Parts: sequence; structure tokens; C-alpha cells
Amino acid sequence: MKIKAGGWLFAGNTMNMKSDSFLCPLCGGEKAPGKTTLTVELGYGVVEIRDVPAKVCVLCGADWIVDAVAEQIECLARIGRAALDNPDLPVSFIAESLASLSEPREQSTPFVPRSFRPGFEEK
Repeated sequence: MKIKAGGWLFAGNTMNMKSDSFLCPLCGGEKAPGKTTLTVELGYGVVEIRDVPAKVCVLCGADWIVDAVAEQIECLARIGRAALDNPDLPVSFIAESLASLSEPREQSTPFVPRSFRPGFEEK
């Protein structure tokens, strides 16, 4: 997945370059809260998202997307891709399935087929 924020092209999670810093690493200007346009190339098409919260350099205009916003956008892109790949599945099922993949394994409940559960009787 390729992500373009403002005039910068990023791949994966590298779009959050030192977003917690107050100074722009490109020109030394101050970063201020602002908005940017995010273009996501998904391999089957392009999605443009406007007014994405970001930190924007007051001197050169370079922008950085806040980590939490980037994670939400990546999650929505994965859900959209999975929904296109599986048109018969409800989007809510896809979203819950993808969310479960990020849960720690020790907190998950293993799947046990009904036939192996205690007290199950075949009819």
C-alpha cells in the first residue's frame, strides 16, 4: 500500500517520521496542527482523503500524520480491501475478524468445533 500525504510518498508505517518533534527535520521550521490530503494507492485503485489531521511545517508546508490517525486509515483500507475480495461477507464480520488479529494471543479464545465440546451429542 502506497500512501501520499501532501507532496510526500510513503510506504507502510514510515509516514510518521518523528511526528512528536516540534521542529521540521527538513527545514527546521515549527510544526503546527493542521490538515492535509492523503492519497492511498491500494493496487486496485486510488482513494483520496481530505482534511486529515496532521502536523504541518509553517515554513515549508511538509506534513506528518499523527500515529493514531495513520493506524485508523490503514485499518479502514484493510477492511475495504477485504470487503472487495469477499463480497459475500458482511463488512462488520470483516472488521471484527481483522480486529481480532491484533489481539494478544493469550487473551484470545481458541476455536473448538461443536463436536469436540463437552456434552455435545450428535442428532
